[in-house]
Amino acid sequence: MANIVNTALSSILRHGMIPPGSVVMSALSGGPDSVALLITLMKLREKLGIRELKVCHYDHAFRPDSGRDADFSKTLAGKLGLDFVMERNSASKPESDLQQVARKLRYSFFDRLLDEGRADIIATGHTLDDSVETFLLWLLRGSGPQALGGVPPVRGKYVRPLIEARKSEILEWLREQSVDFVTDPTNAGDDYLRNKIRHQVIPAMESVSPSAVNTISRAMRLVGGQTKLIGEIAGNKMKSVVKTARADGVTLDAEMTAVEPEAIRFVIYREAVRLAGLDPAVVSLKNLEALDCLVSTGRKGAATDLPGGFGGRYDHAGLSIFRKKTASAPMTAPFACPLKLEWDDGTLAVTPVENGNDAMDCVSISAVPPGAVFRARKPGDYLHLPNLAGRKTLKTFLIDRKMPSGERGRTPLLAVEGEILWIPGLFIALAIAGNSGSGDSAKIEWRPQ
Repeated sequence: MANIVNTALSSILRHGMIPPGSVVMSALSGGPDSVALLITLMKLREKLGIRELKVCHYDHAFRPDSGRDADFSKTLAGKLGLDFVMERNSASKPESDLQQVARKLRYSFFDRLLDEGRADIIATGHTLDDSVETFLLWLLRGSGPQALGGVPPVRGKYVRPLIEARKSEILEWLREQSVDFVTDPTNAGDDYLRNKIRHQVIPAMESVSPSAVNTISRAMRLVGGQTKLIGEIAGNKMKSVVKTARADGVTLDAEMTAVEPEAIRFVIYREAVRLAGLDPAVVSLKNLEALDCLVSTGRKGAATDLPGGFGGRYDHAGLSIFRKKTASAPMTAPFACPLKLEWDDGTLAVTPVENGNDAMDCVSISAVPPGAVFRARKPGDYLHLPNLAGRKTLKTFLIDRKMPSGERGRTPLLAVEGEILWIPGLFIALAIAGNSGSGDSAKIEWRPQ
């Protein structure tokens, strides 16, 4: 029988999980893995130089009997003479994505404990089985290699001392030690994909090869190591390929991204997704391939949908990943001087021109025709260019000037009927062009956020 304490000690030392003098918080659900973790840390406390060992429990309150687990955890911590802190969820049980919601709630609690300085490190009871299940889970969901390394032994201030121990070995060790634990009844069913993998897929694989879990684990370590190296390379590339990074999205230099190897490109896309505010965990390999297709085809205006209300678009600016906005009626505002108003995600201002002001966007106030308004573009808009007979469509004009497609609908225009009189920094109709030395002139400014 494996000695769980020795297995955990080996993992802790190999991965540098717990520096001497650390205050360690052991996450305790009451289940066998978390109980084994706590008992193991108690036995290794002196050898590892743990300054203080504490216990925390999060009650998701998704089951009527969840209080039983909390009571068990509190009692066990008391028997061991350890400080105990818990929190109970007050929100209602979600109708979908139960496990994902539960994880977010649990880790939000853990993060607060760390932020409050109540611990230096939080230890969780993830096992080798959990890591292989995670690998298979992401594999079936079509995730990229970044998700295929399984559960990392260390992630920031979170450590997994039992990550190289089998669940069956832990159960046998607990029986030998006569240690009690509680069982979550939801783990017995196959309502969740992870449970199906645990109860059906892994046993089927072990029936073919008894060492399947260990074999997969070795492959995961190789993938994890290679992915880490690729991630470091891609991280350095990000410094040069990111053109803009704002709260509403990220734009990459598509040409510079396109010349990188596929493995590097996919890591760049995943990091760009994170910078844009989308959780990379919900982005599938199919999503990354769709972004890559935008770059490889180079078709201006091409777009793709991403999870969570996000999207990707390729245009003159590059490859943009952004949070899509709810469609709303175009804003309109009659021309006036002075004028200042918030417009979508920017500010539009019209102010009198002072003598000597050489503003580019300068118009004659008296020449602006009645009925002229600031508005968003509409189908059929056109303009008259100097030295060009007839009219030119606004769409063609903006494409020729390489205005990114994502900016065209958000940029205010001065128009009368379907004729465009002013486009920020790009065009002023001769009929309304102002003189910076005239008291009849106004300066129009558009400042996107």
